[in-house]
Amino acid sequence: MRSDKNKPCQVLSVKRLIYIYLTFLILGTMLPINGTFALNDNYVLNIRWDYLLHVLVYIPLPVLLIKQTEKFWLAMLLSFAIAAGFEFVQLTIAFRAFNINDLLANVVGILAGVLVYFLLRNKNFSKLKKIDLRK
Repeated sequence: MRSDKNKPCQVLSVKRLIYIYLTFLILGTMLPINGTFALNDNYVLNIRWDYLLHVLVYIPLPVLLIKQTEKFWLAMLLSFAIAAGFEFVQLTIAFRAFNINDLLANVVGILAGVLVYFLLRNKNFSKLKKIDLRK
């Protein structure tokens, strides 16, 4: 009988999800985002799309970190440090710019993620340690 370790494509741990998620965050922070469609020129309810995107992108971060560390305050500290760190790194990149509103949107996303975590915690979320992709 084969163990789950021999089936990496079928079982995805929370730690692996964090690595994948952070890779996409790093790429989104470091790569130039150019094109004909600018998120900061479009609005929904007088809120720029890029701010909404920041909120949505940071919602999973505290959820994943709380599940991995099992320590709420450590996960919050890491979440805020990652969000601030990615924004401050943009100060050193020529084609990117630091924006305090982006940082505030990241924080709103983290707080929304905490809300999502507490809502999911009451719905069998606590049993989730691995996501089985075989189903």
